[in-house]
Amino acid sequence: MNMSKWLVVLVLVQLTGCADAPVQEKQETVLPNGQKLAIINLGNDQFKIGNIMIDKAGRSFEVPGKLLRNATPIEFLAVAKNGQRGYESLLEFDANVYEFNVACILIGLDQNKGTPPKAHFDTAVIQGDAVAISLSWKVNGEEHNHPASDFFLLDNKKLAESDWVYTGSTFLPKGEYLADVAGGTLIGFVHDPASIIEHGHGFNSQSYGALELNSKLMPALNTPIKATLKFVGNTKVK
Repeated sequence: MNMSKWLVVLVLVQLTGCADAPVQEKQETVLPNGQKLAIINLGNDQFKIGNIMIDKAGRSFEVPGKLLRNATPIEFLAVAKNGQRGYESLLEFDANVYEFNVACILIGLDQNKGTPPKAHFDTAVIQGDAVAISLSWKVNGEEHNHPASDFFLLDNKKLAESDWVYTGSTFLPKGEYLADVAGGTLIGFVHDPASIIEHGHGFNSQSYGALELNSKLMPALNTPIKATLKFVGNTKVK
């Protein structure tokens, strides 16, 4: 069994155990790379993995993070905590790549339905399970909530809100997870094969230079931000 299928089976087994376990009991396992992964049953189809809160019935999860950069060039919406690719990411999530991917699997995202990019700046449109991503934060006690796409401008226009597609990254022949070894890549938009979620259309080497950030909307650097990801169905991106 390859690593990708192994992880899906692991999650399903762990989830079954959590569903039958008393509320707040931790189901912990060790991944082939030696890293521990724990799923906590909170009751009512709510689960917690690290700092990620999962609503399995609602097919969504929330993950905390912070605004890492507010200037281009960037290639990722989010990287994992202490991810080496943080220098080109808008956000850093308080989660590792395994926790993030397991949360994706628990809300029903299926890697087998995805068409991952073949190379950096791949011009082919990515298809698969679509994800709506929204970001929320507070400034002086005032709550702000926007689709993640509102942070980006291309020719002074916002990106499509639901044009985020789950690919699941990939496991290498020796079992390494590409999202991990490539610097903690979680959500990207330049069609990086390492990303777990990518922008459907993405940007090629020419259009990438035209990408701008919506500076009027963005809060100050290091502002705590909560991201909400919701499964919205298997959508063929137009």
